[in-house]
Parts: sequence; structure tokens; C-alpha cells
Amino acid sequence: MFRTTVRMLRRAASLASVCLSAALALTWSAHAAQPPSATAYYERALEVMKALPEPTFMTYTENVSATGIGVGMYPSRVDGSAYLYIGWGPANKPAISWKTNYRAVNIEAITLPDGRHMLGHSPVYDPSWNGAYDWLRYGLHGPVPSSPTPSPHAAGASVATAAVPTIALVEALGSASYRIYEGGSATCSNGDPGHRLNLAAIGNADGHPLNYVVIDTRNVRFCTMGFHLPQESGLVALTGSFELHFGTVGSYWIITDGTGDLLMRSFGVSVHHAHLAFSFHDVAYPSMLSDPLFPPDSKEQS
Repeated sequence: MFRTTVRMLRRAASLASVCLSAALALTWSAHAAQPPSATAYYERALEVMKALPEPTFMTYTENVSATGIGVGMYPSRVDGSAYLYIGWGPANKPAISWKTNYRAVNIEAITLPDGRHMLGHSPVYDPSWNGAYDWLRYGLHGPVPSSPTPSPHAAGASVATAAVPTIALVEALGSASYRIYEGGSATCSNGDPGHRLNLAAIGNADGHPLNYVVIDTRNVRFCTMGFHLPQESGLVALTGSFELHFGTVGSYWIITDGTGDLLMRSFGVSVHHAHLAFSFHDVAYPSMLSDPLFPPDSKEQS
């Protein structure tokens, strides 16, 4: 009886989220064919995005390709999690792919073609809205592990706590952190009509890396987000910019693919340019999903 009640509550919560998102979009379309300002348009689209339902479980195949450099997947020296290495090496290839089991709050269990199995916490593995947030907050390689616990900001989380923290989201995406300018008509990656807004950070640019968005005018959702990577330090540092594309896959609005232009710098001088592309395929949303690598307290409670 308890399990049935929990399932019914989750379905009701998901339906309520869909209805709220649709209501926000319809209200905007009905009363604001011409947005009063770029900032108001951005704020409304952000509210619509925040109201969208997020999948609890996903399975998918991800493809990553590189031009001008190689890519490889290796266990991190810090905690053994999946580390996407971009650079030169005998094991790196122009393109790689892997299958992923996803648990809410970006716990990704990755299975490589050679049979290796490891957890990931980089946003490049995550097609959800949480993944988009992590791109802006942490950059390509995600949060720095503080211990061997997989996905530090996810470990121990339950379905009820799967949403992006409001304060953190406001810091990375809030309109008060940016000057927002009109960018004119644009086209979403799926061909839908869009409207571009350009953003310039007020204050710390690395903490507020969003450069532009394209809003799908049909539903007032972000269909494109463009941003720069936080500045890295070290003998050889990776900088550059990425663009994420969103679209409807099944019942959810998720990241479908993305591209990145990367610069490798040594002592502040650009030494190499490369291009990265990634995409998600065969996406499914199972009602339950277990994986030996998922932390015990993050498994489905049903």
C-alpha cells in the first residue's frame, strides 16, 4: 500500500510540474507577443525551465567526437570516477561512445565498450537540467571530488531532493548576475523559431559564465545555452566555450547534444585549438533502475 501511494504521489507531482510549465508558457504567449524587455523575457524562460519535470531514471548511449585532438575515458586518480581526458595519448581516439544508467541528481554509471564500469560526475555525461546547471557551475569536469564518495553533491540524495538547489541556481543563472541584451531572431537546433538574448556577467565572469541563450518562441524554453569554461590554472590549462542544445525526447525537455571550442594554453599562451561534439541517443526513462555502482542510499525506494 505504501509503495503504491508513493508511486501515485510521484506521478501527481510530475503532472503538476508539466501543467505549471505549460501554464507559464501559455500566459506569456497570450500577454507578451513582444517581451517588455530582454531581462523580463529571460526571467520568464528561466521560470518555465525551472518548472519542467525532471526524469528520475534514464538510460542512453552517448557519443563524443573530437577534431584536432583525441579523447579517452580513464578512472580519476582522485576517486576512480570516469574522467574524460582530452589530449594526446596512445589510447585516445577521434571518437568514443558508452552506455549510461542515470539516477536523479546526476549519478551516472557508465559502461564502456571494453567492459570497464565506473561512475561519472562530469556534466558532459548528463542530459538533464541538473547537468546544464553543473556545466555553468563547475565546467567540463564537474565538481572536484572531496572524497571517494561518487558524485559528491549527489551521494545520499533521494528523489525528493533531486532538484537543483535554488540558491546555487540563482547564483549561476539569476538575471541579477547579468546584463541582458536583445539578440534578435534565431533558430533552435531542431528548426523551431527562437529568440536570442546576449548576456554579460556583472562581476565574477567565471562564476556567471552564461554568454547567450536562445528561447524557443513556441514554448518559452531555453533551446540553446552558450557559455565559457571557467579559467583553469596549471602548466597546461584548458579554456574555451560550449553550446548546449535542448529538445523534447519522449516526455522530457533535455539536452540532446552540444559542441565545444577548446583552447589549450601554456603559461597563458594559446598552443592548440580543438573542437568537441557530444550527443545522446536511444534515451529511455525506465520506472526503476538499479546499478551495482549506485550508492545504496540512492536506490529506488519503491
